[in-house]
Amino acid sequence: MGNKISSSQFWLLATTMTITFKLNNFASLIYEGYNTTTVVVFAGYCLFDFFVALGIYRLAKRDFFSLLTTKRRLVLSLLLTAFYVIKMLANLSMQVAFCKNYLVTEMPVWLIYLIALVTAVMLSKFKMNSLARTNEITLPIVAFMLLINMVFLRVETNFDYLSPLFSKYNAGYNGAFRYFAWSLDSLPLLTCKVEDRKDNKEKKAGQIAYFFGMAFALTLVVVGQAIYGGAFKDVDNLYVKIGVFNDYSLQLGRLDWIGIICWQICAVVTVGAQASAVRSSVNLFFKSKKVPYLVFLGVYVLLAIYFVEQKTTTAFTLNYLGYVCFFTATIAFLLMIVAKLRGNYGKKDIKE
Repeated sequence: MGNKISSSQFWLLATTMTITFKLNNFASLIYEGYNTTTVVVFAGYCLFDFFVALGIYRLAKRDFFSLLTTKRRLVLSLLLTAFYVIKMLANLSMQVAFCKNYLVTEMPVWLIYLIALVTAVMLSKFKMNSLARTNEITLPIVAFMLLINMVFLRVETNFDYLSPLFSKYNAGYNGAFRYFAWSLDSLPLLTCKVEDRKDNKEKKAGQIAYFFGMAFALTLVVVGQAIYGGAFKDVDNLYVKIGVFNDYSLQLGRLDWIGIICWQICAVVTVGAQASAVRSSVNLFFKSKKVPYLVFLGVYVLLAIYFVEQKTTTAFTLNYLGYVCFFTATIAFLLMIVAKLRGNYGKKDIKE
């Protein structure tokens, strides 16, 4: 597919893609839905996503997706394309709502959607390896900026808000499937092939970075809940909101801009990776390279006409798209497992 990346690039991309939109409004939605300690549920989704990323990594090391037989590859591509499109719809909606609220309040929503989508499509033309290199440079800068912001954090926290663990478990176990549009974030990396010059060092460095990323995300959720308590359900982006409580706010002004820059960089990389996955997946069963643009146009029409407001997208995602994401990904994983068990891959030279 031309999406060759190293192990460290894989895990760094997985880190960015896993935590970016989870630290948008995911934690607050969990708090509102479960009326319980957000950290416990949030950690559960993060742990699940780690095992998904580990499975995707092992498959990408073997270039599994490219080596499937034509029939299985067709079915799998259709399923994954549906999944990637849903992720793009949900994430672009959140990204545009963020820009509308914090950056360009006077700009029409349709124009923000157009700019965001064109940016993602342009990034997808360079394929995942270019995005991975970009992420290698930007992620350490983002991590440093957020760390500096946290070091000078000064606010009264009440960790009693973290207990009891389960006060009213309103959503139940069935409700867990509603939130899977915010999960399975590393699945677009299945369209990559992982190749290393130094296997062990690359793999260990990347996995360590991933664990640090997950730990940092959980720390932000813990601090956010300790700060906001019962009002946590109204916190729309922890990257930004926690930056308000900075020791140097009086001298430098409110430091929301640190969180804004950090989140926006990660959002652009994440949505660009999803757009790249859509392009790669669609090109597997359509010879014309113009077909992915029709898919992107369909995404824009849905966003500009139906999903104009983030509230509409969030409600639709929780009621329908979260379930679709879970069952689509589940069927795709089952097909991959069956193909692996039956040895139905790696036997045909499939031209791209």
